[in-house]
Amino acid sequence: MLKLFTGTGAKDKAAKKAGDDGMVTVTIDGRSGKVLCGTSLLFGAWSAGVMLISACYGHALCAGCVVAVEEGAEHLSPMMKVEREAIKAHGFPEQDENGYPLRLACQTKVFGDVKVHAYVKKGSAEVIRR
Repeated sequence: MLKLFTGTGAKDKAAKKAGDDGMVTVTIDGRSGKVLCGTSLLFGAWSAGVMLISACYGHALCAGCVVAVEEGAEHLSPMMKVEREAIKAHGFPEQDENGYPLRLACQTKVFGDVKVHAYVKKGSAEVIRR
């Protein structure tokens, strides 16, 4: 397995969830793609063929890449202040209507298999798929 971290911290334990090749599976809206452990959830979505909006180029400014985490939240990086503030500033709730936590895909690193769905506010544009 590709070793990305040393020590016994949470990220080290999460990195061990990756396959022997250091890859993890990101499933979004029923489509799956493989990415290197530690890659952003945004790139994971793109690898699965789901083109989330990223008008701010991954700087947590546009909130176009909001996703709801259905499974594998424990395999994601902790939410940092900039992500929390961006979600709040754009008027998103902390969870979707099913109780799944919302995250910005551009700010979230993946350390194990996850399943998410694109979160679209009522009246917003649909998710673009290849």
